[in-house]
Amino acid sequence: MLRTTNYLSISIPAIICFALALVSFPSLAQAGIDSNTEFSIDFTNADQASVKATWARPEEVKLSAKGLRWDIEDHSGSIDFWLQSEPIAIGESWRPPQSASVTTSLDYSGKPGNIFVRHSCDRKHWSTWQLLTPGERETIHSNLDKKDLTCWGSIQIPLRETAPYNELRMKYARRGDVAWRSDEQALVEELVAEDPTFFEKSTPFIGYVQVLYETQLKATDSIQSLDINIAWSIGGRHLPPEEDLPSYRERFKKPWQFKAKED
Repeated sequence: MLRTTNYLSISIPAIICFALALVSFPSLAQAGIDSNTEFSIDFTNADQASVKATWARPEEVKLSAKGLRWDIEDHSGSIDFWLQSEPIAIGESWRPPQSASVTTSLDYSGKPGNIFVRHSCDRKHWSTWQLLTPGERETIHSNLDKKDLTCWGSIQIPLRETAPYNELRMKYARRGDVAWRSDEQALVEELVAEDPTFFEKSTPFIGYVQVLYETQLKATDSIQSLDINIAWSIGGRHLPPEEDLPSYRERFKKPWQFKAKED
């Protein structure tokens, strides 16, 4: 998984205090973490696709050995169609990124459509959809009219949006009453407990990414697969727990975990 560093608009005293804290733990003051998250949906595999994606008119557009198809006897006409991936968690469970690059590859036959992306901190409050830029559309098997649509784009949270959250993160890192001062999941849980509308008013990082595909679908068309690659980066410098938490090292193997509570 890739990870990107955002430079913060915070007070000088906050920077000095945090720097002094890092000096106290030189063995864990590591550089940035760069990684990528891969997510694939095979629409010829019904068990996998039904879990990883949702789509319009599921009573008519069904999974088959040929992929996702509009299952009607009359092959004339077309329908407005969309499908979207489930939310894809990125980053680390203890620190989410504030920027990411998204590349998608769609195997299909028929008319090409558009691919969009959006992001969220908590899987409940989402940004607006933004269009990804299409790349080359090449015919893979001309006799089947099967094609590959590749699109790409970047997500970047403005510094003006991230600055207040980063100030809270630095304050949390200076506290002595928490188990792990670099644990942003614990920070976010505390912030939302104090203000349940926190993520209604701000989207300061990227915890989850979701992809949407729209097209005009004919009965002779099929969608075989959708591959998503999300490159991201985070700052790797952090403070270790005051005590040896059993889950500490495991947290480096998991993506962002925080989810809003169900209404």
